[in-house]
Amino acid sequence: MKGEEKLFGKKEVTEIFIDYLLAQSSLLNGASSQPFLEERTKDLKVVLGSICQTATSIGILSKHSFSNEATMLARSLVEKIINFCFLTVCDEQYYLDYMNYSLQKIYRKLERNIQVGDSQVSFKYQGKDSASIPKDMQDAIQKFTSTKGKERTHWTQLTLDEMLNILKEKTKINVPIFMLAKLIIYEDASEALHGTFYGCAFHTGYHLPEFKRDDKKAAGEREQKNLSLLCVQSGGLIDELLKHLLNYEDIKEFADKSKENTKRTTKLMKSVIK
Repeated sequence: MKGEEKLFGKKEVTEIFIDYLLAQSSLLNGASSQPFLEERTKDLKVVLGSICQTATSIGILSKHSFSNEATMLARSLVEKIINFCFLTVCDEQYYLDYMNYSLQKIYRKLERNIQVGDSQVSFKYQGKDSASIPKDMQDAIQKFTSTKGKERTHWTQLTLDEMLNILKEKTKINVPIFMLAKLIIYEDASEALHGTFYGCAFHTGYHLPEFKRDDKKAAGEREQKNLSLLCVQSGGLIDELLKHLLNYEDIKEFADKSKENTKRTTKLMKSVIK
């Protein structure tokens, strides 16, 4: 399309990339609706459903130019996809840890409290004291309790980088795509989640040397560019997920369509950012 490079940063171009992400989410939803045969992928279908919801939410927020909030969710998307892919190839103990962490969390959530100074707020499920604790839940609770009696709040001690390294060794996943997404999305999302000044305004480009406070048009275009890149990256991660899932389940129809969508969208993105 003639003059496409001048349209990058325009909302109508961003809409094309948002639609790509929403289409990718729909394909993943279709794939995960198929009957699965492998034990792990069947167990982890709920994770795929959550990925679909997160991706669709990013698309909806992007349509309203809520790029700050979309970036926060993009961090969650990256982590969920890495977790899913890792859990399909990891050693059995890691897989059991993932499942047992959720098991013991169910019990711990029945009673919670917080104290700030001399103020305390707590809640307790009415039937907690009379509820019997199955042996497997007792074991899970013990597994995720420290020697000092405190709750362990992570299902694994592995970092995402370490998971990606294992995926690099055991799969054909394009790990650099995940590395790039983590590099671009993670820090900004963390700042946004913590409500720092940078985190509340990074999407406008205010931190860049060329930023001009009185140039609202430039800030708006910067935000649209960020949204376009965010949606293309997120959709590309789903494409990698579908390619990986194809190794375990009969979802070729969905993986092929995703590949086609991604190839077309990548070509368009390259043309508009020249």
